[in-house]
Amino acid sequence: LQSDAFVPHKRLPVRFVHDAHNEQAKIEDCAVCHHDATKEGKMTMESSSEGIPCVDCHALDAQDGTPLQRAFHRQCISCHQTTNKGPTACGGCHTV
Repeated sequence: LQSDAFVPHKRLPVRFVHDAHNEQAKIEDCAVCHHDATKEGKMTMESSSEGIPCVDCHALDAQDGTPLQRAFHRQCISCHQTTNKGPTACGGCHTV
C-alpha cells in the first residue's frame, strides 16, 4: 500500500493488488478490511469505511488512537496470522 505519509520510505512500499488479493483470500465483505469506528472511537465491523483513506482516521504520529503504520500492520499481519495464510514477516510484503 503506497502512502506519501511514509516518505521517505524505510522499506519498499507494499505492492498490493486489491481485487486479486480479495479474490484469492475470498473476501467479499469490505468491512473485513475497511472497518469503521463507533462515536466513541472503537473499531467496529458493523459498517464499512470503504472509500475513506486510512490516514483520515489513523494519523501518522497519532497520540490518541492507532497510528497509521501500526494500523496497516495490525490489520494485515493479524489477518495473515489468524487465517494462517499470507506473509507475516516484513520481507514477505515489503518486496521489490
